[in-house]
Amino acid sequence: MDNRGKSEPDFQEEASITNYMATLNSAIDLVKSRGYREVSLLGISFGGNVALATALKHPELKRIALMSPVVDYPTIKKKQFGEELEQYQKEGYYWQDKTNGERVRVSYRCIEDSKKYVMFGKAASIKCPVLIIHGTEDERVDFGASGKIIKEFPNGKLIPIKGANHHLAINGDFSAGKEALREWFLEGK
Repeated sequence: MDNRGKSEPDFQEEASITNYMATLNSAIDLVKSRGYREVSLLGISFGGNVALATALKHPELKRIALMSPVVDYPTIKKKQFGEELEQYQKEGYYWQDKTNGERVRVSYRCIEDSKKYVMFGKAASIKCPVLIIHGTEDERVDFGASGKIIKEFPNGKLIPIKGANHHLAINGDFSAGKEALREWFLEGK
């Protein structure tokens, strides 16, 4: 039986940083209960916000790698939706395009919840090494936000992938981002 993806909250009704943090906290507790002493996190896009918010409660983490991370979800949605945001708030939901091209309805509670997890001003308390890999031509998440937040980490490093999009691809080639991530984790051994 394949249970991949079954532990996640229902995206349409329960998507929120708080709910995904609960899942990630359970995963961290599980691997620690199985004897693993070193735990590192990898967060991609919205998952970057989840990883950072979770790290605030787990100072024992060894490393955190973030790829095209969201660090301020409310601002992203405000820029994306503009004046429509008020209408979505009244309706109680908004539409989100997933990376597979599927369009799903998401509860507006996701945006409300995310206001607690804007990482600017909080990142300085994350002491473990933090790597951010971000494409300079990201069409979904502002590259400038990564440049700003990396300065807050006591032990942070930003690797910009020149010309890469949100998925760290340059003309369909994902190798630069993957290689940067691999090298950084090997450095930490």
